[in-house]
Amino acid sequence: MSLLVATMVSALKINNHFTLYSRVPAEAGQGWTLELADISQPIPPHYHKFHRHLIVVVEGELMVVDGSDRPPLLRSGDLACIDAGVVHELVPQGTAQFFLTDLPAFLSDDDRFWDHQPVEVPPWTPPTTETLPRVDPHYFGPKIDAGKYAVYNLISGEATEQRWSVALLEIEESPRHFHRIERELFLVVNGELDIEIDGVHQILKTGESVAIAPGRVHQLKSAGSSPVRLLCFNFPAFNPEDMHCVENLSERKDMIMAYVKYYLTDSGIDYFETKWFPELHAITVKQPGFISLAYNKRKGDRIDLKLQFENEERLDAWRAVPIHDKLIKDLDTHRSRDYWEAAFTNDADADPSTLEWIERKVHPESYRT
Repeated sequence: MSLLVATMVSALKINNHFTLYSRVPAEAGQGWTLELADISQPIPPHYHKFHRHLIVVVEGELMVVDGSDRPPLLRSGDLACIDAGVVHELVPQGTAQFFLTDLPAFLSDDDRFWDHQPVEVPPWTPPTTETLPRVDPHYFGPKIDAGKYAVYNLISGEATEQRWSVALLEIEESPRHFHRIERELFLVVNGELDIEIDGVHQILKTGESVAIAPGRVHQLKSAGSSPVRLLCFNFPAFNPEDMHCVENLSERKDMIMAYVKYYLTDSGIDYFETKWFPELHAITVKQPGFISLAYNKRKGDRIDLKLQFENEERLDAWRAVPIHDKLIKDLDTHRSRDYWEAAFTNDADADPSTLEWIERKVHPESYRT
């Protein structure tokens, strides 16, 4: 904790159960702030009239009680967005540490209200600037220039025992890449971001965010005439050896893509997302020749899986590992249909819907209807 505290600009002890560390204060002149909260008792219900609150948990668990039927329980690497006018209570499960990013910059307690009364506020409007604010090295440290993008390391893995890290990115265009191990959260703080994830583009404006699971190929570009700035949170901490560029993969004729369609019950989808896929990913990333693994949840009972290996020989070797068949069988009692489907191709640009899909039957006694 001492190394982490040393990266902060200032610290404010609210009481014995709540300390607030400032990493990017309002004085930095960016139009947003970044603070690390360390709490061991709930922060009572309150709201803000002008600020959008973005919460990223880095240690412990935090329940965000916001009036919804099922208040989210956030764990390390999870994010919540709280708009102005929403009464919310922050309840740690023991001790929790989380980052607060406020847009616009949180200047004082003048925008914190404790009367528990929701207020009518205008819809969120992303702030716009024609030119990016100057980055003061006093607050952000040295600029690491990588050509079409630059990095300011705000909190390195060294300060967190490699559990997580935070950086400010300034991007014109990043390489297309993926991470085998790290989960990333991007939070746009200045400008607009054009992000492509597994071939699908979306535009994020200031104050919007996106999470990237391990194995998902993504590329970041500015959607405007000037670079876009975003906060990047990595879990575990960013490691350059886990950044795998894929610019030339489409030119490799031996690379193999496996596409799978699973049909699961509601509880099966929850099992897939919370237990099965994390276990699959943890094992697959260790296999020789592995490139990427990702899934998309479709409407209804379907989940699509995409797996990439360097070549068919490497993929066949993975399929021959005993744990592979065990993982497939573990899904059987969660299936909503008596079959699943698979397709294979060496064409990285192929449309999966045009491929020849093979139907794989499941024993009737193994699945639930």
